[in-house]
Amino acid sequence: MGTLKVRAEIGTSSGRLWPKEFIVDPGCFYTLVSPDIGEELGIKFPVTAPVKNADGLSGDFPLGVAYIRLFGREGAIGVCAAEVETPRLGSTALLALGMVYSEQEEEIQLTGHYPPPV
Repeated sequence: MGTLKVRAEIGTSSGRLWPKEFIVDPGCFYTLVSPDIGEELGIKFPVTAPVKNADGLSGDFPLGVAYIRLFGREGAIGVCAAEVETPRLGSTALLALGMVYSEQEEEIQLTGHYPPPV
């Protein structure tokens, strides 16, 4: 399996977004950003949550909420502060944006499940 990278915008609201490169990591529940990037973007991490991804990263990490825009879709997602070199786009971000990762095609595919129901 290859490493799919995507460029998305992330921040604290639709009007406060910055472009960042992400590795698509469907084996991780939350999206992961380094604490430095979280601080740069103004993301607050008020709670702690258990995190585990396909690369073996696991433990309790600070959890917050961010706003993300990818392929013309946008919404709020759960974000963990973790020591990662490149931010990781987790499975719940894909789900929130009505997207799925196809391992066979090594691409993100849009679904009809967007915007998410309230």
